[in-house]
Amino acid sequence: MKNLLHKLRTTIVLVFIISQSAYTQTPVNGYISSNTIWNQAASPYIVTGNILVSYGYRLTIDAGVVVKFDRDCAIQVDGEMIAVGTELNRITFTSNQTSPLAGDWAKIQFSDSSTDAVFDTSGNYLSGSILKFCDIQYAGGLGYGAFHNIGAYPYFNNCKILDCESSGFYIIGGDLNSSSSPLSVIDSCCIRNCQDYGIYSHYNEARMFIQHDTIENCKGGLQFSGLDQRAYFQNYIASNYGAITCRFSSTFLIKISENNFENNEGDNIISHSSSGFSGNFYVDCNRFINNHSTSDLYKASHAHGSISSNVFDGNESTYGSIVGLSNDVSVHFMITNNIFRNNRTSNVSCLSFNLSPNFIFESNSLLNNEALYAVRLRNFGGTNFRNNNFDNPNSTYELYNMNAYGEDNIDASNNYWGSINAQHIDTVIYDFFDNANLSVASFTPFLTSAAIVDTSCNSIPSGFDFPQAAGPEGVIFPNPAMSYCKIQLTKMIVDGSLEVFDILGNKVLYEHMRFQSTFDINLQKFIAGLYIVKITDGQRSLNLKLVVR
Repeated sequence: MKNLLHKLRTTIVLVFIISQSAYTQTPVNGYISSNTIWNQAASPYIVTGNILVSYGYRLTIDAGVVVKFDRDCAIQVDGEMIAVGTELNRITFTSNQTSPLAGDWAKIQFSDSSTDAVFDTSGNYLSGSILKFCDIQYAGGLGYGAFHNIGAYPYFNNCKILDCESSGFYIIGGDLNSSSSPLSVIDSCCIRNCQDYGIYSHYNEARMFIQHDTIENCKGGLQFSGLDQRAYFQNYIASNYGAITCRFSSTFLIKISENNFENNEGDNIISHSSSGFSGNFYVDCNRFINNHSTSDLYKASHAHGSISSNVFDGNESTYGSIVGLSNDVSVHFMITNNIFRNNRTSNVSCLSFNLSPNFIFESNSLLNNEALYAVRLRNFGGTNFRNNNFDNPNSTYELYNMNAYGEDNIDASNNYWGSINAQHIDTVIYDFFDNANLSVASFTPFLTSAAIVDTSCNSIPSGFDFPQAAGPEGVIFPNPAMSYCKIQLTKMIVDGSLEVFDILGNKVLYEHMRFQSTFDINLQKFIAGLYIVKITDGQRSLNLKLVVR
């Protein structure tokens, strides 16, 4: 009997110890004023009140740690946070409620005194605040975002931001307009089911890289405003209300490259506008598949830039166009090597352009689109409108010339119209011969076979820098190019030169530049290959790579 009682007591004690161990937790709140480590043995950590990581100190969170937040609680980092999990042993920030919901807790916020992430020239993380392999769920209860950064630039890698009541990231920048400004990097993250934007950024002048991310099922995808310089690479942006919205007041450089936009809806899928006219906006090598907009699917105004090597397939606009561009000043815009197919608009045109001089529409294919007009064009001062393919039997007209009688005629020669019958081509162009209040759109000579449209793209370089064609002082577009390209510089060349060298070092072009920030290069006599463009102004020089096809 004694033996049995002893065994019973031992069993009860063991059960009690195991039970206590299973419910080990560590309440935390207040100041962290020394270097602190949260480890798995003391996990989960329960944030019972707001936590401040003081300036000069570090909070390290080990792999596998779970951090649970009571209602409306937050962590503010004035110092440094290192939270690095692994793919199989992730760090979790979540609600402490029994039945968790979006907005149960507040946020993790980094102030402008926090330690920014530092990278080497190849884009490898070296030091500073980092969250890697972290899951953040049910945050955003006080608005702003699951992450609220003010002049702060931690590194986010392989994180999941899920079920947030506000934005996934809410970023406000500092005065960082210099070549040594920190990088703001959100890499290989998943932002899903946010009730506001996936990423919201305002007056953020850091070089920002949003790459390899998934932004899905959010009220808005990405919103940017202010004085911005950005690059977006290889993201999957799907099922959001709007994908990217950009509003700027001055100089900016935006590159939206190698993304997939699928099943988004809203007023616009991508829109950008500026109250100034010194910005550059490039939408290259993307895929727009089955998106639906009530207005223009892609809407742009008042910016230099290009739309090149994209595929727009199966999209729909209710009251706008698939692409709608407008500029009321002399800016440069190029649309080259795109495929527009199987798109539908209930409005009048698939593509609508109301542009000043220096507009290039070259080597594009419009196939099986449904609209009253495949292209509607109003342009002054000349347009390069050539080597395009038009074959849209579900559209009433392939081209509608909006220029009024007395304004410039449109040269629409050297295009393929799905037929070699001149009478047929004449019937699919709407101009003076259909309405005497319009100018003439001439289409002869025309191509007798389809033009080549190349939507292949250069691979993205390693490291966090802009592609080879772009730099802090200038950009070449389109690149690769076929018969024409343009150089746009951020600073005017007062008295200098432009030289082009082939791969063997032979100089193939020399031009004197004086009080210029743009320059056009005619490539029709260039052999396909790689070239170096060297621009010199006094002691300052700039080298850009150019690929000619």
